[in-house]
Amino acid sequence: MESRTYLLLRAWCWPLAFMNMALRGFLMGSGEVVSYFMSGIVQLAIQAVGLFVFFAKNPSLDCLGWIALAKVGADTCSIICALVSKRDLRERYGLLKMTLPSQDVQRNQPFIEGNLTPMDISTAEE
Repeated sequence: MESRTYLLLRAWCWPLAFMNMALRGFLMGSGEVVSYFMSGIVQLAIQAVGLFVFFAKNPSLDCLGWIALAKVGADTCSIICALVSKRDLRERYGLLKMTLPSQDVQRNQPFIEGNLTPMDISTAEE
């Protein structure tokens, strides 16, 4: 039963780990070396604390699975915090545009979902 739990926890790590690799690559490519290394340090710190504190008391596969999930989850949180805190980085790569468009943009683009009026539909058909 222990191996099943370990496998499920590790499987839950895979999507987060894949996302982390892509985001860490983005951080490295954009020149945010400090954020890149901080992400790695957070990951290593969580793993070290997990192994020396929790795994030493209870050496089991379940504990290793939870440590791996905590490590990847903490890494994800640190990367997202780094991206959220660096407004200049988001402006440089256009990541601010992922928010809802302003009213001026909606008036210029009438075919945004939920922004159609009967007048827009009738003019589009002509």
